[in-house]
Amino acid sequence: MPLSKRVFIESDILIAYLKKSDWLKPIAKQILTMAQNKDITLVTSSATLLEIYLVFYRDQDIDLIFEAITNLRDLPIDFVQMDDLVVHEGCAISTEVGATPFDSIYMATAQKCDVSAILSTDNKYKIFGDKCVDLKTRNWKQKLKGLL
Repeated sequence: MPLSKRVFIESDILIAYLKKSDWLKPIAKQILTMAQNKDITLVTSSATLLEIYLVFYRDQDIDLIFEAITNLRDLPIDFVQMDDLVVHEGCAISTEVGATPFDSIYMATAQKCDVSAILSTDNKYKIFGDKCVDLKTRNWKQKLKGLL
């Protein structure tokens, strides 16, 4: 698959997919179906796994933590490993836009991977300009297809 179809997804999408119910779950399912059909290649940071673990732990879904992380292994997602350069760039991004540590790591990873699009529900990702696809809008699929 050409690199031009690489799409970064942030943790909210995967958390919604794994939860029993979430407003974003139907959209997350559509995105993962697109990846399973090889319309896109999904990319995210390995830090996403830690954030998912923390969210399920915080929400006291202890029994679901192992199941959730196991289910992620079966999904067509490239988990990009963090390194010191990504963390350093993440710190700079956090200072610049006021992003959380996780979001700043995700933004730095997206920059490193040179993706065609970034799927998110967070306004802070707008620093990527036209590459950012806001999943809260009705036309997110059309915008994504235009970026590919």
